Amino acid sequence: FFFKQKTAYEIRNCDWSSDVCSSDLPLWRLPPLDPPQPVARPRARQARLLLLVGYEQGLELQLEVEELQALAQRNRWQLRLLRGAAAGAEAVRAALEEEPGWDLLIFLGHGEGDPERGGRLQLGDGQWLSGERLEPALRRAADRGLATVLLNCCQGIDLAHRCLAVGVAWVQVFREPVPDGAAARAFRGLLRDLQAGQPFAQACQAAALTLEQPPWSGCRGLLSAYGHPEAPPFRWPRPGQRLQRQIGRAHV
Repeated sequence: FFFKQKTAYEIRNCDWSSDVCSSDLPLWRLPPLDPPQPVARPRARQARLLLLVGYEQGLELQLEVEELQALAQRNRWQLRLLRGAAAGAEAVRAALEEEPGWDLLIFLGHGEGDPERGGRLQLGDGQWLSGERLEPALRRAADRGLATVLLNCCQGIDLAHRCLAVGVAWVQVFREPVPDGAAARAFRGLLRDLQAGQPFAQACQAAALTLEQPPWSGCRGLLSAYGHPEAPPFRWPRPGQRLQRQIGRAHV
């Protein structure tokens, strides 16, 4: 099922996955902008991952960072980590625009909703960066092949819309504030299922189901998967696989 979110902000945030659809059916969301930019065409390169770690005071993110580093090593991916004072706004924007581009962007940390400015993220240096200010760099990253964004933060719905509007194919978010432990559990489950070869929407749905059990009962509806209207079927890169991306937009 697809829901194109073009309604009021309150309606957009409803838990459609449990209120409307059976839990046995996949659900993901589409961007509200009409039309969004098309996704980038294929090109050949080794898979590349950009990992952004936000402001860590009060958070325990080391296990997630180590798991992603081990994952990149096993799969022979190129991983770039920005963390702490090195993860300020200028550094983040510059990294997103680097050649030859990125296939996967992951953010771990705090986020806030802001419909007018596309949400915002608290970066490693403690400063906040809005989706509006991040959009030009995201657009260039999408031009160079950025296909998937995982936002392991609260209230990522507005930034997800910005990502899809510039041509990112798949985005995972938490729509509302989520307990740190629940976010960590769902994120680890998502990584596990993506590595096992699950399609993106189904992997997000399975990760959400892990939040039905105590102590996180009731958090399931906070996790959503967003898909671009032109998104190709997504599967996790196999070890050593060269993803196919090509600079430039598809013509419509």
